[in-house]
Amino acid sequence: AVMLNCKSDYAVTVEFNIPKALSLLKEAEALIDETKFPDKASSIYANLGNIYRALEDIPQAEKYVDKAVSVCLKHNVFDHNTLILAANRAKLYSDTGNFDEAILFYNMLIDLYKQVEMADNLALAVCYKELAFTYAHKGEFSLGSECLQKAVTMYKNIYAPNEYLAE
Repeated sequence: AVMLNCKSDYAVTVEFNIPKALSLLKEAEALIDETKFPDKASSIYANLGNIYRALEDIPQAEKYVDKAVSVCLKHNVFDHNTLILAANRAKLYSDTGNFDEAILFYNMLIDLYKQVEMADNLALAVCYKELAFTYAHKGEFSLGSECLQKAVTMYKNIYAPNEYLAE
């Protein structure tokens, strides 16, 4: 199942073959035992959610992202991938116009990042940026501006040492 998951990543990122990736992931889903390997199962479900999102099949995308999050919560799997799953769920809420739900998820995610002391992490900056866009889509521009300013500050702190971004 893990190998199929890896092959699906290759199919998407190198071959740009989404149908092949979907087929490989469905095969992996049939093989994985989520009680023995919850982290691997969660990854497979998350990747299925991303594939369905790329195919613009939002109900299926939501189903698999929710399944991935559920497995993590049920089996107490808390790692960087879990946080990415929550971000994917928030993005799905935002994409479907459920801005209040997206804002709740993004704020929960920001709190989780801070709890695991990842305050300067790129993922947290991305989370603030996505929250800013969600606020803007909702029409709450001042809150969006505050979040975007936090994201920009974090990006500058992360990338300042890199000469290729120097002005």
